[in-house]
Amino acid sequence: MRAVPRHVVERLRGAAAKPDVNVATAMSLVARTLVARDPKSAEATELFAEALRIHTELAPERWQRFSIASHLGACWLAQGKLDEAKPLLRESAERLAKLATTRTSRVALREARERMAQICTACG
Repeated sequence: MRAVPRHVVERLRGAAAKPDVNVATAMSLVARTLVARDPKSAEATELFAEALRIHTELAPERWQRFSIASHLGACWLAQGKLDEAKPLLRESAERLAKLATTRTSRVALREARERMAQICTACG
């Protein structure tokens, strides 16, 4: 798998200065690529956090917000930040359960539930 070019990440960060859900979604997709290479990626965590901030501001009730939150929680889980990850993963799974009406959102729900199982195992 090829690395995400630095200029792509920087361009997305620059575009995020003016909040836009499409930019936030692109940031999330880049972050997923980074996580595929390194589940503990600090850069992916930052991109997911910024994407979540934008979605929370502009589209607080869309299922995509909670999918991004679940991915951010997964980053924190991989980094051992269980106290930060647990409430985010719980809320994401609960909200996605109510909002999942499309095939893509149901995949996000399944992933969120898998992450909840992982954190329950990690927490003991």
